[in-house]
Amino acid sequence: MTEKRLTIKGARYDIPAVFTVPDRTGAAPAVVLIHGTGSDKNEVGNMFGRLASALERRGIASIRFDFAGCGDSPASPLELTFKGEVVDLDAVFDCARGSAAIDARRIALLGFSQGARVAADLMGRRGDEIPAAVFWSGACQQGVHDIFEMWRDTYYADAVKNGYAVLPSTWRDDLWLTKDWFDEIGASRPLDCLARYKGAMLAIAGELDDLVPCAHAAEIAGAVAGGDAASCVFKGVGHTYNAGTGENDLSEQVIAMTADWLAERLKGKSNE
Repeated sequence: MTEKRLTIKGARYDIPAVFTVPDRTGAAPAVVLIHGTGSDKNEVGNMFGRLASALERRGIASIRFDFAGCGDSPASPLELTFKGEVVDLDAVFDCARGSAAIDARRIALLGFSQGARVAADLMGRRGDEIPAAVFWSGACQQGVHDIFEMWRDTYYADAVKNGYAVLPSTWRDDLWLTKDWFDEIGASRPLDCLARYKGAMLAIAGELDDLVPCAHAAEIAGAVAGGDAASCVFKGVGHTYNAGTGENDLSEQVIAMTADWLAERLKGKSNE
């Protein structure tokens, strides 16, 4: 396995990324890993780092990266907007397609939480280039009653007044979210985007998710136009599958299911 850090040129700032490539001859299939709001390229409990290793063992490459103001990103947190994330994902996806180590016909997406919402936008525009996608706790609801409703009710007035709002957190850095972020998230239509997607889809959720109702996974699977679509709910865990908590941590099972499912759709060869 080869894992290297790289910098992808974005429209406004550099995008730090980690490229994991299996030891194999020929171009490998690949997965672009898209993190959620306020997280980073490794995700909670290093789930993306562990998934990259699981994919590599199955002959699949991966790229994970940081959105603006997250992880190792040199950009200000105030540059984080939904449209900016969409532009960043396009840049990373094009980077993957241009790599000699990757088979451009076999690049899947993995979106975690709001990362799934960003992935849906790309799938709605460039779905013919994406054979498969997996959403973990995908935040793709549309309309007033979505995951961000409480945030808008509590913080949007501050964002209008000051240009941004600070959302306090006890388990990560406080989030700085701009008015543009709130407006663009509210205007996005992920389920409409998924309705144009004809590739394979797996939507995974945690039964006890208090951010995105677990029933939304079935809604995501039902939205896509293709026939190879399924949802799965893991019992007794929340939004992050209890990753890193030491109590009923099912994150490894989520990773294994995801890697096996992607290997089948991308025809990866297992080395395990």
